[in-house]
Amino acid sequence: MRTVRKILTASLVAAASAAATIGTVPAAHADDFRGCKTPHFCFYETYEDYSQATPTAKYRTITNRYQKLGPGAYGARVGRNASNRNRAYIRFTFGGKVYDQCVNPNSWFWLGAPSMTVTHIRIDREAACPAPGAAAVS
Repeated sequence: MRTVRKILTASLVAAASAAATIGTVPAAHADDFRGCKTPHFCFYETYEDYSQATPTAKYRTITNRYQKLGPGAYGARVGRNASNRNRAYIRFTFGGKVYDQCVNPNSWFWLGAPSMTVTHIRIDREAACPAPGAAAVS
């Protein structure tokens, strides 16, 4: 029974990760990339907004707790961290659960599953995201 539980747990985690299709990818280093200028974290409600370089919301305040996103960012499909030195955490929901994802400076994220909803952001003074498997931020 214990082995089945471990396999099931590992399978659920893997499935959630795969279904989430959240990715963070380093972007080209520039002061203005897709309408997002340094040091902002920009959100794009749709992939079309992203391809047209039209951010729908921008954040840049460093905080020690999560900020609830406004209407131009809440539920966005794409985000870009245009900061050269600050990581950011996005909080999103998927399948009734809450997840936090770190986005390194000069990187971007996308939420691939339509049922994923980005809800909060926290911009941090640290320059790099923790290594995979490191303790999560709360």
